[in-house]
Amino acid sequence: MRVPRPRSERALRREALYGPPLEGPGLEEELPPVARWPADLRLRVGTSGWAYRHWLGRLYPRRLPGAQMLAFHSRRFATVEVNSTFYRPPAPEVVDAWRAQTPPGFRFTLKMPRAITHDKRLVDVARETEAFVDLARRLGPKLGVLLAQLPPGFRADPPLLDSFLSLLPSSLQVAVELRHRSWHDAATGRLLARHGAARVVHDFGRKATPLPPTAPFVYLRLHGPSGRYRGGYDAETLLAWAEQLKAWIREGLEAWCYLNNDERGHAVEDALALRGWATQPAAEERPPPRFRARRPDQEAEAEAALWPARAL
Repeated sequence: MRVPRPRSERALRREALYGPPLEGPGLEEELPPVARWPADLRLRVGTSGWAYRHWLGRLYPRRLPGAQMLAFHSRRFATVEVNSTFYRPPAPEVVDAWRAQTPPGFRFTLKMPRAITHDKRLVDVARETEAFVDLARRLGPKLGVLLAQLPPGFRADPPLLDSFLSLLPSSLQVAVELRHRSWHDAATGRLLARHGAARVVHDFGRKATPLPPTAPFVYLRLHGPSGRYRGGYDAETLLAWAEQLKAWIREGLEAWCYLNNDERGHAVEDALALRGWATQPAAEERPPPRFRARRPDQEAEAEAALWPARAL
């Protein structure tokens, strides 16, 4: 009789953070793969990132190698937001591999490097911007949006933003996340509109962002109900965002939406639920299945275990 090996401290900490592995079939058996995504999709809902080991047994098969996660993810979602490019631009061959591993019609959003937005704060960044645009263009038709996220303390400087946006080719879709409230005025909206750039709508830190579109597309980032990448959204909140997405699409806009609450796989569940509601006809709306959702008592226990584990 085989004796099970004792659990390592690392395994116990991971389970406290992300919950125990699920038993039985995972999401992968409930989500049929897609061989090709329509190139003209008006709504694309995805997640921020894909390489999460705590999604094994949730979205991914339990023993799926990390090198195969993107290929699996891209056949369940039509887009992904790549956050790793913020920390370090990938090598050209890595971008080429991303393009090769994903099906036709799939789209990548790339977050611009922090060297541009945070370190140099948009000042004298022509060389870095050109290099990143050249890298992004290696994706060909699979390039979706370039996301520029400014620091929370970056106060409004319209001439500087205007100069930066002038560096970006008009043929590219660009979204700008302006987190300081000094940017939330009509003048900023007009500036973005002149460049055809979208103002990111987000819920980080429960800060309201203006909803009026500034481009032929809208860009929505949802970071979790606490605004800190944790927790799953309730049905009422997702339904409200689904209605907003439908309204934008009725106005003739494209809509891009990414869930960034990756802990415990909430981003996967919420993205699937939001996509389901946002694509249902109004007369037939009903709650889509909440895949593998925990009971409230299980969620409370997992949350209670979270902080002690982080203190280790």
